[in-house]
Formats: sequence, C-alpha cells, structure tokens
Amino acid sequence: MMDDKNKEIIHNDKLWLHISMKKEVVFTACGFFNLDYALLHSMIATATTYLVILVQFGQPIFPPSQDHN
Repeated sequence: MMDDKNKEIIHNDKLWLHISMKKEVVFTACGFFNLDYALLHSMIATATTYLVILVQFGQPIFPPSQDHN
C-alpha cells in the first residue's frame, strides 16, 4: 500500500479503508494508452465514419437506366 514507517495506516482501520476507497483504478493496454470512455468514444466515432464512407461509395449516384431498345 503506502510506505508507512510507523505502520499507523495498517493499524488504523478507518484510515486504511478511506485510503483504499479513494484510490483510482486505471486500466491500460500494457501501459501504452488508457482504456476508458474516451477510447470507447473514439472507437465508435471511427466506426461510424467508416460506415458512412462505405455507404456513400456503395450506392451509385445515378441508377442505371432501364431502357432496352
């Protein structure tokens, strides 16, 4: 936990509980970047942009004519 020379924190249950509850948990991908809501947001935005581009290039602007003279 924390380096405590007098071991006061270990023996004081309320203080130890308070410190352990206030710690922030951070998940990372091998320390390269944080796995959080910002990453999720950017992944959804990237996938949406990619799908919009696919839909735009997948549909012809002018449908082929059906004239069979």
